[in-house]
Amino acid sequence: MKYKHLGRIIPQEKRKEINEKILHIIESKMDFGITQSDIYQAYTGDGALHGLLRSNFSSYFDYSEAKKDIEQGQFFTPHSFCEFLVAAINPSQEDLIADLTCGMGAFINQAPVESNVYGSELDIKAYKVAKHLFPEAHIECTDIRLYEPEVRFDVVFGNPPFNLKWEYKNERYLSQLFYCIRSFDLLQPAGFLALIVPNSFLSDNFSDGGMIEEINKRFSFICQMDLPADAFKMYGLESFETKMMIFQKKSEHLSAVPYSQDKITVPSFDLVGARFVHERYIKPLLEDKNKIRHKILFEQKHQDIEANEFTFQVKKLLFDIKRHPILAKHYSKSVDYVNRFYTEKMPDGMSVKEWEKKRLTKGKVLAYLRRVVKNQHVVHKDEIRLVKRNYSLKLKAYSPKMQAKLNKLKTITEISFNDMVLNERYPFEDESFMKLVDEKKLAYLNQCQAFDSMKRNAGIDQYLDQFQIFDSSRNEVIKLNEKQRNDLGLVMQKRYGILNWQQGSGKTIAAIAWYKRLLEKKAVRNVFVVSAALAIHLTWEEKLGHFGENFIVIRSLKDIEAIQPGQIVLVSLKRLQKYKRQIMKYLRMQSQKVALVVDESDEASNARSLQTKAILACFRRSKYKLLTTGTTTRNNIVELYPQLELLYNNSINMICDCESIYEVNKEGDIEEKMNPVFNQPYPAYGGLSLFKQCFSPAKVTVFGVKKHNQDIFNKDSLVHLIQKTIITRKFVEIVGKKIYNHITHRIVQNAAEKSVYSKIIHEFHEMMHYFSSTGNVKKDSMLKIMRQLQLLIKSTSCPHLMDEYGSTVLPNKYYHIMSLVDQFDEKVAIGTVFLETAAEYQRFMQERFPNRPVFLIKGDVSFSKRTQLIKEFEASSNGILISTQQSLKSSVNIPSCNRVIVESLQWNIPKLEQYGRQMMSA
Repeated sequence: MKYKHLGRIIPQEKRKEINEKILHIIESKMDFGITQSDIYQAYTGDGALHGLLRSNFSSYFDYSEAKKDIEQGQFFTPHSFCEFLVAAINPSQEDLIADLTCGMGAFINQAPVESNVYGSELDIKAYKVAKHLFPEAHIECTDIRLYEPEVRFDVVFGNPPFNLKWEYKNERYLSQLFYCIRSFDLLQPAGFLALIVPNSFLSDNFSDGGMIEEINKRFSFICQMDLPADAFKMYGLESFETKMMIFQKKSEHLSAVPYSQDKITVPSFDLVGARFVHERYIKPLLEDKNKIRHKILFEQKHQDIEANEFTFQVKKLLFDIKRHPILAKHYSKSVDYVNRFYTEKMPDGMSVKEWEKKRLTKGKVLAYLRRVVKNQHVVHKDEIRLVKRNYSLKLKAYSPKMQAKLNKLKTITEISFNDMVLNERYPFEDESFMKLVDEKKLAYLNQCQAFDSMKRNAGIDQYLDQFQIFDSSRNEVIKLNEKQRNDLGLVMQKRYGILNWQQGSGKTIAAIAWYKRLLEKKAVRNVFVVSAALAIHLTWEEKLGHFGENFIVIRSLKDIEAIQPGQIVLVSLKRLQKYKRQIMKYLRMQSQKVALVVDESDEASNARSLQTKAILACFRRSKYKLLTTGTTTRNNIVELYPQLELLYNNSINMICDCESIYEVNKEGDIEEKMNPVFNQPYPAYGGLSLFKQCFSPAKVTVFGVKKHNQDIFNKDSLVHLIQKTIITRKFVEIVGKKIYNHITHRIVQNAAEKSVYSKIIHEFHEMMHYFSSTGNVKKDSMLKIMRQLQLLIKSTSCPHLMDEYGSTVLPNKYYHIMSLVDQFDEKVAIGTVFLETAAEYQRFMQERFPNRPVFLIKGDVSFSKRTQLIKEFEASSNGILISTQQSLKSSVNIPSCNRVIVESLQWNIPKLEQYGRQMMSA
């Protein structure tokens, strides 16, 4: 300890004046009899000196944000707690120590060796005080986001600014979390991080789950402890809950402990308490670390080698430039460019966000040097040529002389294909790419046509008329009917489309006809079929086998390597998610010349789900795409957007032609605003939000959960988008007659059922024993309404299995369903929502109908077993198939079963229809 703190408390009204006098002393370099120790005792920083009044702001939020802008979270760490935390870690004299937001140096004061301490501080006043008090320490006046010391540390201490939002590399971080992430970057393996943070930091597994995951990736948790509520009283905070946290950076040679919200109790926040923490929690870790010190040293050297790869590459490229006779003239300029990287600083007045965009990075430096090296093969020609880029045409100069001439031209030198197609202009004299632009324009106009205004194509009609496929399992030839040929003939004239046909309408056969023509024309090298695992294994794999198709199912990485040209590739959503990188690599090797079929595309209706992101990442650039589904959306129109994005890849085929967008203000009213991207494609980033604002702005319910208003705005724009993309048919339209009916049976509840139902409505708080706690009060509270709804559904399905059911008589529904099954001396399928209900019906049916085979399919039954059970059921004459609705969804149809009983509520009618073609709802 360099300066002993005497515990003097500076009156709040005197703090600002004393701070200013201290800064004057330091800047004037005249001590006036004031010692460094006096300064250490008296300087208190800007915390709580904002001078703002709550009454001058319309809301506490505005008041709080204004305070943050002034204070920037600058509340110096109380000296006694710095002493405690440093003593708890007890760093050695050889350890390198850092404080990444060091303030006036309270932690530096406790370090064993001042010259071994490094720090950064953004506030110039606090920086000047710290440099004056600790001249041997390595302190920089810089933002933590820009701090790049040349050493790695054994310990990082810190009291980061509380609850600020910091932007770094296009991401927003809470200041406490960012401090931990930067500490990880600067610590050696097995190094310690000890910091003081608000009690709310990482306090909730539910709302802080993402931050906890980030911490667990990097650190092993050691302990945390509450600080007294008045810990920051000397800075004007009468009561603010804070805590100390201690972590250890992960090492491959040490076992890691995940973060826990448990807190320890220390005897006191003095040297006795610090010794207690050190002996119990830190010392054992230090002993383990010392045992494998050589391994950790090697681990750090390995990390340093990886980090120094940049230096090696720079030296190599500069050497190549210097020794080459053609490139040698660029050597000095290249060296200067590299030196700029090491010496450049953020200009005054520039924001960190803007600086991150403009500053030199390692990637920019290497790219520059590689371009110089690449130029050794460039032969300068005094000409300007029109060249094609990925999304545009550009006039390119092939010599410095021509580049100078090009720069003087007052004409368009580059224009996007979108601009040329939409505005029908080709501004170049060179017409060599005009044919390409015309082709793009023709494709755009063709894709923009509404299906109901399109004419049939004779060549496609001839193909569809002749199309047939032999099904070996039924020994029959399958052809398309007139309605199927008509819809498919229109879809096949476009590269992208959605067949929204009701279940049982032949989507699988239509998709096969669609892709077989592409393969025959050699327009694609492969066809990928993506769907839920049930559809892949129980429908596509089985049917393609019966049809004699050349296909492969992706189950492992070896299967990806084994794909042959012309093969149909079947991949489930789970496998796609797992092997995304490998599949993307394969598609790049095929130049994206593949056709994509997404069966049951409503599985990709959630834009935030990992499986939707995987489909988009892999196939958004595929040449041909067909989506098939029984329902494009389940709840609201916004679910259509991920499917449109997959089809059109944010191109001119999905122009946002809504002049106005709509947002919900704080009062809950919908406000109309001008669309900033009017007549431009929906952007790849933020496109979903824009789609919502155009058609269905979100509202916030009393439960804090966003719901989507069913009112549709900009209806004409949405109608045009749908009409050019989707063909919707009901089963009866395609087959020509209605061969199934929905029959609703209303069952009167008995007294015991009504009692259970009433208790759930009025006394739900007494029925929470049906659910285990998540361990998080906030999360349990948010789940309460969902759990109540779940119990209400359960009370209509199997109330007799609930403790509150006060009768030995079965619910009336069970007797009614058994009477229905008794009436049908044929195959019957019973769909349930709950596993317990399925087991109950299996037991009752086996007892009631001992001479009829009873089959049970649940989610844990393997695909091969499900296939076997379905075959046995179809082979029976009067079998009873009981299944949970979740276990037989996604394109699983059983056409030989004409009696289907759905005993409980299913949210989506099309999902019901996958149980069979005649539906009976009990």
